[in-house]
Amino acid sequence: MKLRKYVLLGAAGLVLGTGIPFAQSTAGASTYHSIPSSMRGYYISSSNQAMWLRKHTITDAIPQGDADSFHISRINHNGHHYTIHASVYMGNTVHVTYRLNRYAKNKFSYRGRYFHKVSKSHHYYYVNH
Repeated sequence: MKLRKYVLLGAAGLVLGTGIPFAQSTAGASTYHSIPSSMRGYYISSSNQAMWLRKHTITDAIPQGDADSFHISRINHNGHHYTIHASVYMGNTVHVTYRLNRYAKNKFSYRGRYFHKVSKSHHYYYVNH
């Protein structure tokens, strides 16, 4: 009789345990540690700025000016919005956050500037002239 109670209690617990779903996160954001391969490449904007997105670094350049390369620590991705957390060491560590809105396959906007993907030679010509 006792064995039967324990078996029924165990079976009831098993049925109830599998019937209750575990709490799952409904957030749509995901985190990366490198730039997605479809976004990597050379970009220029019509407002005098250039970017080079590599796997673990992002280089922000001004034509005939300086260029700063930042090491990417993490990337939060939600839909077509990318938040890139990066840092560079210049005597002390400087942290920077880039918020990119990818509105087309080869285009994104950043701080009101619109960037489009170009070839490596076009990018270097743009930055050096």
